[in-house]
Amino acid sequence: MKRYHITAVALILLTVVIFGGCKSKQAPVGSAADFITDFESKIEFLHRKTAFFQWEYLTTGKSDSLEYYQDLHKKLISQPELPVRVKRFLIAEKDYKNKRKLELINRAVLKSTLENRLELKSSTDSIIKYFTEYQYSFEGKNITFEKLDGIIGNESSRQRRKEAYFAQIAPATQMNESITRLIRLRNQMAAKFGYKSYYDMMLAGTSLDKSELSNLVDEIEELTAEPYRQLIDSLKTSLKIKQLGAWDLDFLFRRAISQSASYFTGDKQMRMVRQTFAGLGLKLDDHPIYIKQISTDIKTSNSAILLPIAVPYDVRIAYTVRDGKDSFDELVGTVGEGLYGCYIDKTDYLFSRAPSLCFERGICGIFTRLTFEADWNRKYAGMPEPLVLSMKTWQRFERLFEIRLNLARLKFELEIYKDPFADMNSRYTSIYQKYTLLDIKPSLSSWAMDIKLVGEPVSLPEEIIGYCIEGQIRNYITEKYGTLLDNQRTREFMVQNVFRFGGKEDWRTLLERATGEEFTAKYILADIDN
Repeated sequence: MKRYHITAVALILLTVVIFGGCKSKQAPVGSAADFITDFESKIEFLHRKTAFFQWEYLTTGKSDSLEYYQDLHKKLISQPELPVRVKRFLIAEKDYKNKRKLELINRAVLKSTLENRLELKSSTDSIIKYFTEYQYSFEGKNITFEKLDGIIGNESSRQRRKEAYFAQIAPATQMNESITRLIRLRNQMAAKFGYKSYYDMMLAGTSLDKSELSNLVDEIEELTAEPYRQLIDSLKTSLKIKQLGAWDLDFLFRRAISQSASYFTGDKQMRMVRQTFAGLGLKLDDHPIYIKQISTDIKTSNSAILLPIAVPYDVRIAYTVRDGKDSFDELVGTVGEGLYGCYIDKTDYLFSRAPSLCFERGICGIFTRLTFEADWNRKYAGMPEPLVLSMKTWQRFERLFEIRLNLARLKFELEIYKDPFADMNSRYTSIYQKYTLLDIKPSLSSWAMDIKLVGEPVSLPEEIIGYCIEGQIRNYITEKYGTLLDNQRTREFMVQNVFRFGGKEDWRTLLERATGEEFTAKYILADIDN
């Protein structure tokens, strides 16, 4: 009891120090430099503590302090007046280094400040709870979402797959109005901070405005339309089906990928990860990166979790063994992100991360997509040639579908924030059919099943921009050095031109200097067709 008492007193004093400091800085006077120094020291302390205790929880199954530090972190970046204050500093600041730090702070506080408002948080939580606890029904019996997913992905009867799909989207009809109310509430909150909509507010962190984003979507749509249409037409011909549905594609993808399942069992994954990165000159044992397999009893949403305790000296990854290519790809991407942190020059804390989430996703995608190359499947997975060729075809199709579907989701999200009072069912039907060429019933509110609208709002621009960054860097390395796989020049290029800068510069500046070309979408097929 005595030890617990001392710990409790220490935590109370710590709270007073952190938030006493916050309160002392709330007056409108004061320099941006003072604000940045104060905020940076606090966020560094809280990030490191949170990462350390999250590691403790993942590796031992318990942590007495994790929730405490997570709550402190949330309170720090959710102060109601913070976005206005940061925005005021941003407008007035002339020093490049300070302005760059303010941009990074602004990105962090915008979403957190809004999403942790009581009225928004309670609405979001209630919708997620409804979906989580919903009792699905199929063929007269209660059934879980996961089992319905299994039927859609594995059932040979097309009619039964279709019925399972409609059973799976049943809760959307009851929740469409709740979600549009949440959208309207977000817009109202964003207006208080001077933004036209919540979408505009969240887009402020990507260095793209809505006009640029819309043009980017149109360009990618045009680049991918014909190859995607050809693949859809070939499937309809081979299956003798006039109109494909989502229940068809999921089944076909899983059936094709299941042929490779035995090559990606959990016991083989870490060995293949090590070999893949060693081929690039990135031997994991030569870096300050600690990777630990954790118990399957520890419930996590991800197969692999990156914990940057102290970049670039202490980077950790906790992963759980799950059979399958999806789990393996996640592990490869997480290790790539961890290696990125190992090469960031020792710098101020706010610069010890990637310059943006879209850039981070693009870089991780470069490593993940190595494992989709035919040569990788031959050498590291040991697949026979017929399977290599089959995987190449289906993985290309799956990637094209992923991009087209995310374009549709992004386009719809733009529309719903623009006018949340419109007929969303008909609007979604039009967008979905244009981008995916799949069957959908206009009367259904299937759009409401997109959990990103509720739990990860306005995250799709980062995904789409990430595809383009990945393709642009991949194209440059391929043209200059011939290949990425098993080429140590890949490591040299990434370290010298990408990794070491961390977040010191905007992602567009960093990308242009690395590739000699401004950000563009035109290389997105360079990745798909490799």
